[in-house]
Amino acid sequence: MNTDVPLAITSDEITTYQCDGVALLPEMFDEDWIKLLKQGLYANCENPTDRSRVWDRYFTIGTLTLLLENDNEDA
Repeated sequence: MNTDVPLAITSDEITTYQCDGVALLPEMFDEDWIKLLKQGLYANCENPTDRSRVWDRYFTIGTLTLLLENDNEDA
């Protein structure tokens, strides 16, 4: 797992993040980081807290598409 930033984040990426709340950072994270992030995503989907919200039942990251199920339809 890389612990150093492999690429410099550009001013355009920072501006995009500030405007849109998200920025694409291709090749910023290695396979170990992606694996850890996926594990966290799955864990949070399986055991959401009372602060969780589901805005869309389909969530896609790259080629990974998840169908999120929410037993609490009042949320």
